[in-house]
Amino acid sequence: MELTTITGLVVIALCVMIFVIIHKSRVNKERELVNGLKAIALSCNSDIQEVECGLEFAIGMSDVKDYVFFYKKRQDYTNEQYVPLSAVGKCYVQSVRRPHPAKGSTEVIIDKLDLILEFKDKKLGQRRFEFYNSDERLQMNGEMQLIQNWESIINNCLKK
Repeated sequence: MELTTITGLVVIALCVMIFVIIHKSRVNKERELVNGLKAIALSCNSDIQEVECGLEFAIGMSDVKDYVFFYKKRQDYTNEQYVPLSAVGKCYVQSVRRPHPAKGSTEVIIDKLDLILEFKDKKLGQRRFEFYNSDERLQMNGEMQLIQNWESIINNCLKK
């Protein structure tokens, strides 16, 4: 075989190995997030039915749709929350945006994306599930779709 063919095969093998390692890392991270979510549910004597994961968080709902759980793990902190849906009056997406000048126009940049759960009892305030923060990561990775989906799921449960 020629040297260029061998070099090409080695480069392809290295690229495949990199993708396999990245995929395995992502699967392990998701497993860790789901296990964190399951631990929160277990503390409420509940089980998880629906779960979705972002890069650093997982959100889920109990099997009888009475609790919503949120688990976010970063290197420097862990955020574990659960909310009984019977106590929630309103659920909505809150985004912090800022203008960013671009060639010939102004773009809007999202700095923060939160799912807000307001309690029926106003004295209890609200719970905030942070899906995205530009201080932690520069780019969103599907968080907008996830947050809109969970806003819809929770609001459908609140209507029942």
